[in-house]
Amino acid sequence: MKSLSTSTNRIHPHSLNVHISRDFSGDLKAELKQIRAATKLPLLVKTYDSKLVKKLTALKFKIISKTYMSTLSNVQTMILDGNQRLRVKSANELTEAQRKAVIGRMRTDYLHVHLENPAEMTPADVANATFNADDFAHDDSIFYFDDFEEVAGYITLFHATHHAVEIGWLCADNPKMLTQLVNTLFIRLKGAGYQAISGEFDTANAQALRVYRALPVSWPADHQPLITLRG
Repeated sequence: MKSLSTSTNRIHPHSLNVHISRDFSGDLKAELKQIRAATKLPLLVKTYDSKLVKKLTALKFKIISKTYMSTLSNVQTMILDGNQRLRVKSANELTEAQRKAVIGRMRTDYLHVHLENPAEMTPADVANATFNADDFAHDDSIFYFDDFEEVAGYITLFHATHHAVEIGWLCADNPKMLTQLVNTLFIRLKGAGYQAISGEFDTANAQALRVYRALPVSWPADHQPLITLRG
C-alpha cells in the first residue's frame, strides 16, 4: 500500500483532510472506513486526479467545490478602457481611519464569504477570524472609498514577483464597480511593469464567481481544477 495519510487543518478544524497520492495501491474503501471509525469529523479530499474523483464519488463522497488557479499572461489585453478608472488609494496611502475601515469591511466580507462556502469554516471558526496589516500590505493593492468615505471596494494583492502578482481578496458593492475596479487594477499593473496576474476561484464561493465573471478575459477552457470532496 502506498501513500494515504491524514492531517488536521488549523484553519478549518471542523474537518479531517485525507491525502491520497496518485500511486496509492491499497484498498481505498477499507482505508477510509478505518479512518471514519477513528474520527467524528467529516473527511475532506482535495485532488486533481479525475480517476480518484470517480472512485470517491462511488464511495458516496460528494464534490463540494472546484478551485481554478490560473495565470493571465498579458496585462495589456485585459484593459477594457484606458480612460475608465476609479480614483483609488494604495495601501501606503491609507489614513489610520481608512485602514481601520478597510479591516472592518474585509472582516465582514470574510465572514459572509466563508459562511456561504460548505468547504470552509463553521460559524464558530469564522467568528474567531482576525485580520492584520499583512492582508493588504502589498503597495499595489487598491481601495476605493465612496463620497461618504465608506469602503466601497478593494483588491488586495500578494505573492508578487518581479513580473507577476496574485489577487488575494476582491470585493465591491455592485457588479459595475467590480468591473471598474478590475479595469483600474489592470491599468495600474501595466503602468508598474507587471506582465501577469494570477487568481484563485472556488466554485463554492459565490464572491469568487462574481469576480471570475467580472474579469474582462477568457480563461483557459481546459484548465484542470482542484476538486474538493467531502464524505
